[in-house]
Amino acid sequence: MPARKTPTRAKSSGATRPAAAPKPASATKSRTKPVQAAPPAAAPQLDLPVTTVAPPVPAEPPPAPITPELALELELSQTEAGGGGGTRPTASEIARTLQEVAELLQLTNANTFKVRAYENAARALSGIGEDFDAMLAAGTLDEIPGVGSSIAEKVATLATTGRLPYLDELRSQVPSGLLALLRIPGLGPKKAQALNSGLGIHTVEELEVACREGRLADLRGFGEKTAQNILLGIEQLRRIQGKFLWSHAHAVV
Repeated sequence: MPARKTPTRAKSSGATRPAAAPKPASATKSRTKPVQAAPPAAAPQLDLPVTTVAPPVPAEPPPAPITPELALELELSQTEAGGGGGTRPTASEIARTLQEVAELLQLTNANTFKVRAYENAARALSGIGEDFDAMLAAGTLDEIPGVGSSIAEKVATLATTGRLPYLDELRSQVPSGLLALLRIPGLGPKKAQALNSGLGIHTVEELEVACREGRLADLRGFGEKTAQNILLGIEQLRRIQGKFLWSHAHAVV
C-alpha cells in the first residue's frame, strides 16, 4: 500500500512582509527603578574647647609714694591693734607716739615749752637706732640728748607695756574727729583745729568732700594747693590702712 503524502501549505504568491524595526532604546521604558545615591555621611562632631577672649583691663595709675611719716604711722597702728604679734614697740614707734603726744598737747592749748620737749624727744628717739635696747635695759634713757627724766620714764613704760596712760588721757580730752585728721600726712594740729572750728569738719570723709568742693578756700591760710596736698595725704593714709588691714587679717588666719 503506497505511503500517504502529507499535504503542504502553498506559499503565498504575494510580497514578503518585512520584519518590524526594533524600537529605539530611549523609547523603551525600563522597568527597573533608578538607583538613588546615598546621602553624604555627616561630619563627626568634635568637642573643641571654647576660648573666651576677655576684654582688656585698663591699667591702673601708679600709686602715690608712701612717705616715711606714713610708713611710721603703719608701724604705730600695728602696735596699737596688736598687729606686731606681742613684740615690744621699737624706738621709731615710740618716737611717733611722742610726736602724737606733742600734737595732742597743742590741741589742748598746753604750754609751748612742753610741746617742744616732746617734739625734741621724738626726734632724738627716731635716730637712736640699735642703742635703744641697751639704754633701756641699763635705765639710761635720760642720757639721750633731748630726752628728760620725765619723758624717759614714759618711754620706758611704753617700751615695756606697749601702752602709755598719759597718751590715753590726752586722747580723751580731744574730739575723736580731730585725732583722725591728725593722721593725715602734712596736716598739723593748727590746721586741724581751723578745719574743725571753721568748717565743722570732724572726719576724714567730711574733709575730703570739702576739699573737692573747694570750701577750704573760705579759710585763711588754705588754698587750692593745700587742698590738693590734703587729698594726696588722704589717699596715702587709706593705702596704708588697707595694707595694714590685709597684713593683720593674714596674720590672724
